[in-house]
Amino acid sequence: MSNYLESLKKKLEKKEVTPENTTQELPQDTSKAISEEVDLDTEKKESALEVPKTAPALIVPDVEKRFFLTQTLIKEITDKHGEYKQVCPRYIYENFITKQYRTVTLPMMHGIFGESLVLGGGARGQKLEDLPRHKKSGEKLTAQLNIEEQARRFPLWCSEKGISVIPGINTQVPIAKRLNKNVIVRTEIDLFPTPFLMEGKYMLSVMDVKFTADVNSRFGDYCWGAPEFVDHLQADMTYWLLQDFDMELNVKLNPEKQEIYKSIFENEAVSKMIKNEDIVFIYFIIGYKKQPLHEQVNFIYRSYREANGSLLRQDEFKERARKTLAQLSEWKAQNWPAKEDNYCDKCPVSQKNGGYCTQFNKIKTI
Repeated sequence: MSNYLESLKKKLEKKEVTPENTTQELPQDTSKAISEEVDLDTEKKESALEVPKTAPALIVPDVEKRFFLTQTLIKEITDKHGEYKQVCPRYIYENFITKQYRTVTLPMMHGIFGESLVLGGGARGQKLEDLPRHKKSGEKLTAQLNIEEQARRFPLWCSEKGISVIPGINTQVPIAKRLNKNVIVRTEIDLFPTPFLMEGKYMLSVMDVKFTADVNSRFGDYCWGAPEFVDHLQADMTYWLLQDFDMELNVKLNPEKQEIYKSIFENEAVSKMIKNEDIVFIYFIIGYKKQPLHEQVNFIYRSYREANGSLLRQDEFKERARKTLAQLSEWKAQNWPAKEDNYCDKCPVSQKNGGYCTQFNKIKTI
């Protein structure tokens, strides 16, 4: 696999096909980071409009026409058991449909910064070369120093497991697939393809790099010390996306990746391993808050099938996707109502945080 990746790199360099550098600096005001969508009909990118200070006229999203569905949106609306979460429709609308109100939390910034150091950038071209400094001294905070220390260890960990990292070639690989005629599921894979040494054997792997506070934590949504309680939608969805790869769709969405897609998915050995499910999804977990830091690393394997060989995981992903789309259609019919709840304090759409929504005024406090 390592030789294959090196030959792929040389092939692209020989053809002078350099992966387009789509990384962009994350804005300092990360509360309103705006992303772009690709119009499949015109292949034209259109940026979101400036963030309004008053309630805008609600547009009609592409839920019934063409809609991009991500694991992040599915997780916002359903939990790991497939049940609906209590969430504000207006928040979903502004965060995922118009994308005019986006929140980037400090832990998210830590993750993007870490991925920028070890992979050359984060998902969707996001890149951070620095983190907020101490307000008075201007010095780096402990979290940044620790992430930088872990990034220096990253090549050693990769070497021990046979992991190949070639920025721009097998990093942040966008993958998309039609769920049905109108809905396209998509994600970006941190590392693919790469070998991974598991139980004395090198396996073709899909790898997700995660920077987290503590790799041994057993609490919260990111309890990597107890992975059986983590929501593994991302892994299960990625397995599904890799099966029956749609070359035409992916090239249309990401024309700059055409040669990379062909070199990966038209490779007989790689295609055969994917088809035969001879591929592993690996979480590469790196902690940066607990000492000793050199022990803050873990590799967690998520299999394609259940222990009994069933494809229940794939069925559960599809059901969560269906429920998410059904909920979006219902909210659209209701004109994306704003609901008051305790999240209003953090919601970027709220007037309290520079938005236009006044629903927080209806919350009773005692």
